[in-house]
Amino acid sequence: MLKTTPLAVVLTLALAATATAGDLTPSGFKKLKRTIKIAIANQDGDALAQAITDLANDDSKAAVDLILKAALAVPTGNVFVATADALESMHSDSALKVINARVSKKGGHPGVKILCIDGLAGHDDDATGAALGAALTDKRPQVL
Repeated sequence: MLKTTPLAVVLTLALAATATAGDLTPSGFKKLKRTIKIAIANQDGDALAQAITDLANDDSKAAVDLILKAALAVPTGNVFVATADALESMHSDSALKVINARVSKKGGHPGVKILCIDGLAGHDDDATGAALGAALTDKRPQVL
């Protein structure tokens, strides 16, 4: 029994860490929010891209909202790629609901809509299909 107890403890801790991985603490979220604000003020695309990538680990509505607010503030390729990758990595219901709503919404900033469409490329569910279908009705050439 003594030989299996340490292994059982290690396995339990590993499973617990996996189950909670990806959730930022409130202080971690605030730190990334500050980092994003500083990166935007300094027009630092590399720092902003990294912060967006890190923020995706939160996989929440709040993370999507912040990512989309920051995405166009420093218009560099690495920020756009980080944004699309971050959105694609999100799978929680709350995050996908926001992304799908931005895609389905009439109007809005075309750049945000395009990034959301790119972010949905890896998702295969009915709500995403409906949102992407709705995006096809957008008449703006930069969206189509």
